[in-house]
Amino acid sequence: MPGHDLASWLRDFKMETLRFLHDRRLPFTNNLAERDLCMIKLHMKISGTLRSARGMNAFATLRSVLSTARKQGRIGVRALMQGLAVPF
Repeated sequence: MPGHDLASWLRDFKMETLRFLHDRRLPFTNNLAERDLCMIKLHMKISGTLRSARGMNAFATLRSVLSTARKQGRIGVRALMQGLAVPF
């Protein structure tokens, strides 16, 4: 039963689920993480698939670097160039 499974999970992981109440550094929602994953799903929807594991890895790595740079208030292209050690 899905409802029972959820209730059991919430009971077993009560402290982890409510941690944001005690630690103000944690966000109330996980919207940022969901937003990061949304681009991968959008790419798959548009192109139909990610063609290879290597291509998927490269796409995920680039998206991760850009997302982290944005969250740190850095410029995406500059962060990529610094990560690749390209002089600019």
